[in-house]
Amino acid sequence: MATILSHDQQQRREHTELIMQPISRAKPPTISKESTLCEVFIKEFNQIKGWTCYPEAAGFDVLVVNDDGRQIGVQAKLSLNAKVAEQILPNQGDDFWESPGPDHRLVIVSKITDASAGIAKMLRRLGVKVLCPYESWTAQGYVHTFGLDHRLLCRGQRRL
Repeated sequence: MATILSHDQQQRREHTELIMQPISRAKPPTISKESTLCEVFIKEFNQIKGWTCYPEAAGFDVLVVNDDGRQIGVQAKLSLNAKVAEQILPNQGDDFWESPGPDHRLVIVSKITDASAGIAKMLRRLGVKVLCPYESWTAQGYVHTFGLDHRLLCRGQRRL
């Protein structure tokens, strides 16, 4: 006779199986491709309730959409430069002509160097958040994370 597990029982079983996996103490490899950067971002953002990520949509590397209709346009680059700023900022007159676009804009980069710190500061002052992944120790070992629930969503306040 087959046993049917409830949703909670299935989640507990998956969690237990995850805990039983061997832990890797090796640091994750450096992010060297935009696609890897996007994968880390999408994996983490899709865990936040009410948000869905769409890769390569509406002219952005990732378009993040909330259940209530809010949108975040995300540009991903390995290094922050003036070209990224040009891509993420809306064109002059878009607001006046009511051109469609996301409610918020975000840049993810693999690292911010001394040379690109000024561009990051400029983008922040223009209302564009700039995020870099960092290494974090979890139950599964070291992973790349953006810390979105704390850095982007203000520690659970669930607003942008």
